[in-house]
Amino acid sequence: MVLRRNLMPRMRGYRGPGRGRRPVGRIAAAVFVVIAAPVVADYVNGWMKAEGDCRVVRVIDGDTLVMACTEAPQTRLRLAGIDTPELRGDCWQERLLAVRASLFLRWQLYRAGRIGLALSGETDRYERALGRVLVEGAPVSDHLLDAGLARPYLTGDISWCDQLKGAAA
Repeated sequence: MVLRRNLMPRMRGYRGPGRGRRPVGRIAAAVFVVIAAPVVADYVNGWMKAEGDCRVVRVIDGDTLVMACTEAPQTRLRLAGIDTPELRGDCWQERLLAVRASLFLRWQLYRAGRIGLALSGETDRYERALGRVLVEGAPVSDHLLDAGLARPYLTGDISWCDQLKGAAA
């Protein structure tokens, strides 16, 4: 008696049941979408809501934006008067609060009907332009302060980690 190994003809590229593509490709695509989607959304949002000769291109963190103006292709803007936690902070609480602050700023810019930019003409120590971003005529920094995601900018202030640990105690 002769046994047949497989009654189905062998298809090119078919590996049998349960042997599909490896999930690495899907995971890589998902990571790309998670990373690229906010950047693309920032760019489209800034393009659509441009007011005057400047527009917001990208949100870097809670107090820093990239904007494009007619006189300068891309300029970094630091929100004047406030300080938000750093994404590369010293403790996980600071990094978590930094992510919340940047998402909050993105959301404020996304839902705004109009966005205005008021530049002070000064720069900070990192050569970023200082100014204010106005959402519906109100400074977005006020919204960040009210939400507890920023604090007034003071030189020589305590670190975010020390402040967060002091608030928890």
